[in-house]
Amino acid sequence: MSLLRAETRKLARRKLYPAMVAVLAVFTLIAAFFTLLFEQIFPGAAEGLTTVYKPEAYEFGMTQIASQAWFPMLLAAVAMGSELSGTVWATALTREASVLRHVLARLVAYVVAAWVAFLIAVAVWSVFAYFFAEGTGGPALTVWLDHFWKLAVVAAAWTSLGLGAVAMLRSVGPAIGAVLGFYFFEQLISLWDAYEGFSATAASISIFGLDIPPGFEDFIPGGGMSVAHATLVLAGWTALGFLLTWWGLRRKDA
Repeated sequence: MSLLRAETRKLARRKLYPAMVAVLAVFTLIAAFFTLLFEQIFPGAAEGLTTVYKPEAYEFGMTQIASQAWFPMLLAAVAMGSELSGTVWATALTREASVLRHVLARLVAYVVAAWVAFLIAVAVWSVFAYFFAEGTGGPALTVWLDHFWKLAVVAAAWTSLGLGAVAMLRSVGPAIGAVLGFYFFEQLISLWDAYEGFSATAASISIFGLDIPPGFEDFIPGGGMSVAHATLVLAGWTALGFLLTWWGLRRKDA
């Protein structure tokens, strides 16, 4: 618990986290504008653009926020990478020699931080939808709570992959390039039917078990994946990232 508290305090005191949360909120507002409001302001201006209405707009926003997987990956890569590039990591090992405990503490701290950021983005989307989306009504409290734990599962998978990248590369710059490259490449190949069933991107959307609005089917992968399947896929990616992190750190420091 002392390692977890230390990691939480370090992350809370850095300017990195609020700055990244602000960027995520801006991206969320942009997505909400084009999904919920653009067609109202400029009818017919964007041919093929489909508007999502309340109450579906709130839950659809969850999928849009979960697709912002760059956030947990970059947060983990930059936060952990800054320690590996200096003497912080070596000093930490002198106080606690167990690499496994260090990895677990950082994974939990960064996952919680990413999850909280996702919840803030959900709040931003929901406020925008409440005032500007057409339609009426909204999800019940039980539906919100059900989606919140699913956001945590999504955050865990992508955070773990971000940690794995920086642990293997041992440098912030290459790790950022690697995670962004993987993020965009994964989004692209997630549309490939042969890979879709294993895709972290597809699973991050399908875990919410929502019906994809008409007009979005060709752009949102994972429509045929069940919630249980998506959860198992994300658990597998989490385990892979965790093993890469542990092996990468042990390989260098053994």
